[in-house]
Amino acid sequence: MSSYERDVTSIGSGQDIDSLAYKISERSKRPSNVMMYNVPHSNSSNLQERIDNDEKHVANVLTTLGLSEVKQNVLKTVHVCQITEQKVRPLKVVFTSPEVVTKQQQEIHKKVQTELKYCQLLK
Repeated sequence: MSSYERDVTSIGSGQDIDSLAYKISERSKRPSNVMMYNVPHSNSSNLQERIDNDEKHVANVLTTLGLSEVKQNVLKTVHVCQITEQKVRPLKVVFTSPEVVTKQQQEIHKKVQTELKYCQLLK
């Protein structure tokens, strides 16, 4: 039985309904998320400077991929997982809609295919 089915079958109190509504809402937001890895942390103690640093890195990645028009569709960025000195935490990038993410993935796939064909021609 999936967690969704368990949630639906365990509805009983108002609190359960609120909890279920929240979980459904959170699940519907996830298609708009993209995880980025190895994005360095800012050492600033100022929250806004850290946010600006993350947004700058995301913008640079999108520009490098030729997706600079997608930059205005970024809602927020947030590092996930616990802070440790040994590793860089993943960066969750939330876009305005799942369609933006789908378009972005399609563009990246096209670019990778083009690069692969180019590399094969060089052999």
